[in-house]
Amino acid sequence: MKYCPECAGSFAEEMVHGKLRPVCKLCGFVFYQGPKLAAGVVVVDRGKILLARRDVGPREGTWTFPSGYVDLGESPGEAAIREAKEETAQDVALDQLLGVYNNMSHSVSLVMYAGHLQGNAPLPENEQVGFFPLENLPELSFEHDRQILADWRKQVSAGNPTA
Repeated sequence: MKYCPECAGSFAEEMVHGKLRPVCKLCGFVFYQGPKLAAGVVVVDRGKILLARRDVGPREGTWTFPSGYVDLGESPGEAAIREAKEETAQDVALDQLLGVYNNMSHSVSLVMYAGHLQGNAPLPENEQVGFFPLENLPELSFEHDRQILADWRKQVSAGNPTA
């Protein structure tokens, strides 16, 4: 942020609550920078997991779960469903919360759900979306993707029917 949202003054770094933070030189507004919120869904159908290939950096060309940023006025669950549709052309329903994962190197907190397909829409005819056997996955994009998959597997092995 370049200018204060309260008075349009400029910022200077000052120590506030033990951290350097942008503080408006005119009105004293403190800009608390936090992570962006994203949401996604793990969808498994007939033993195969739904993944989307990243077409932008970071980690362009690797694979991840359908996910993206939560829009203003949207719940994380609504965002997960919307992102799955936008990225894979699939309608999904959410079954349960898997967890919240942090990728602080990219200032993102990711809310992940387990879900299932609704309907039987064909996949887009491109190489950006696919269902992959759980025992033969392509390169996953981020460390948190591997943790999400491990958490999903724990839910399944614990006998949770919705995971």
